[in-house]
Amino acid sequence: MAYRATVTLSTASHGLHMRPCILVAEAVHGLDVTLTFSRDGRTYAPHPDVMDIAYAAVTLNLAGGTTFELTCDGPDAQEGFRRLKILFADGEMAGSTFEALDPLSQDALDG
Repeated sequence: MAYRATVTLSTASHGLHMRPCILVAEAVHGLDVTLTFSRDGRTYAPHPDVMDIAYAAVTLNLAGGTTFELTCDGPDAQEGFRRLKILFADGEMAGSTFEALDPLSQDALDG
């Protein structure tokens, strides 16, 4: 089951540079989850490791103020989705927005 959100990175941040990529990787570490980042019709599904997430961020130019779609899929997708919401909306990337794109995704955040 896939969970989808629109993420808008805080303009106060430098976007997904190396430190935030480390935080994303740490958030999903140990989970069986597939991440997909999409922006402007381009999609990248990195392995959940720092270097591949950083490659996705550079490839999609995920700078501060950028909006992109994030999808979590796999057996641990719901937990990964919740952890990433905390990271982007309330954690070290606070100031970014994280909005569920469908009722199922919103239920994952509310549950």
